[in-house]
Amino acid sequence: MTSLLGLLAALCMMHVLFSVSHAINFTNARSRVYVDVNEKRPANYSDIHSVQIHWGSRDDYVALRFLGHGKYGDTFEAIRTRDNQVCALKVLRRTMSSYRIRREVKALRNLREGPNIVQLLDVVSDDEGLKKSFVFEYVNNT
Repeated sequence: MTSLLGLLAALCMMHVLFSVSHAINFTNARSRVYVDVNEKRPANYSDIHSVQIHWGSRDDYVALRFLGHGKYGDTFEAIRTRDNQVCALKVLRRTMSSYRIRREVKALRNLREGPNIVQLLDVVSDDEGLKKSFVFEYVNNT
């Protein structure tokens, strides 16, 4: 009997949540701050399919130490061999689609002049084109 009452209570709660979620209309939701931000930009500002990526060589960088990992890859402190510049090398997972890579590059290029944006320095790949990486400016967080 107790389990039946628990099941009935759970079903009632699901019905209430379903009713409430359908009562809220998100189709007319608009940002108060950035309502017209894309209208002020050129047409190619958000065109991900037109992004041209010129892949540099992964051999120009040497990973020094592991910094962390995230959803799309592992990040290493690295050094660019031609000028010994310290940078952050984000080695992307092979499962990351070319669309997501283009979207990320486009966003980073669009925001590069903004405050508190880590700069994308280079986009590199290994010789086979299988291991793709982003090279960012290094920001010491310690």
